[in-house]
Amino acid sequence: MKQLFIYTILLFTLVSCEKETSLEGDGNTKYATGTLLDSANNCKNIIVNGSYRKDSVLTPFNNIVVNVTFTAVGNFTIYSDTVNGYYFYLKGYAYATGSQLITLAGVGKPLANVDARFTLHFNGDICYFTSKTYTQIIANGTANDYFPTTNFSTWVYDNNIINDTSVTKVLGLDKNIFGNNFRKFLLQIPKLALSDTLYYRKDGFGNYYQYDTVGTGPKVEYQILKDYATVGATWESPVVIGTYNAAPTDVKYLFTLTRKNVKRTIGANTIDSIMVVQAETQYNIAGTFTTTNTIEYSYAKKIGLVQVKQTGAVLNLNSNIRNWQVN
Repeated sequence: MKQLFIYTILLFTLVSCEKETSLEGDGNTKYATGTLLDSANNCKNIIVNGSYRKDSVLTPFNNIVVNVTFTAVGNFTIYSDTVNGYYFYLKGYAYATGSQLITLAGVGKPLANVDARFTLHFNGDICYFTSKTYTQIIANGTANDYFPTTNFSTWVYDNNIINDTSVTKVLGLDKNIFGNNFRKFLLQIPKLALSDTLYYRKDGFGNYYQYDTVGTGPKVEYQILKDYATVGATWESPVVIGTYNAAPTDVKYLFTLTRKNVKRTIGANTIDSIMVVQAETQYNIAGTFTTTNTIEYSYAKKIGLVQVKQTGAVLNLNSNIRNWQVN
């Protein structure tokens, strides 16, 4: 997560796994063997990529990523059943043994606005996962939001680590990412001559999303704020595959709304209507998701992000808003 600034909808729901009789092998062809299970006989993560909407034909962005451990090389087929008008499938050849990430294409189109629970088959293993169908209204938001995305709005922040300012502005452009329109933001750090492009969007229900990396994993869409949530509410990013101590493992963000309707003096500004969100980076270490980093984000109505704080790190971050212009 960007420490200077804050769903493809990536979704992952792993329910259970069990064994069935293998459907592969005819005695004449060399078939790969392997498993979808980990050493504890639990199903490994199944990551669902893309946005699924009623009557929308699936695109190459609609796929699932499966972690397969091959024990013998050869031809293989991994497939799901058909649910709500679509399925996932791949027929290929494993050239090496060991753990591999395999991408299965989605085929068909959702027929109804319902979540679909699929059964995935490979080499006698079956695992379950869920793909969610969405009907949210995609909106650019307004100047009254807790995270405005209106054209050419600008925010200037003091940053204690670089002892200088950073500037974030809305470029007034959209980028379609897995079927959703994200506003482009430009982050600039003049002292370091650095810049970066950030992507955010808001739906019609008070949910705010970012498209960015999760820990050391790939970029996905995840929620950064729910302006209707009550204090104590939690939510998570999708689980993706990252690295911890140079070894591949699962990683996710855990968000908690810790305070709401807070009034605070930040720099020279007294700001009210603040919501505070705690974001924890969690890695799967020895079978347990463990927090390795925590950042606190404060959002103010009609302003946006007003403060970012990180403690317990090698360099503790305290980035406060200096001035802003929300159009």
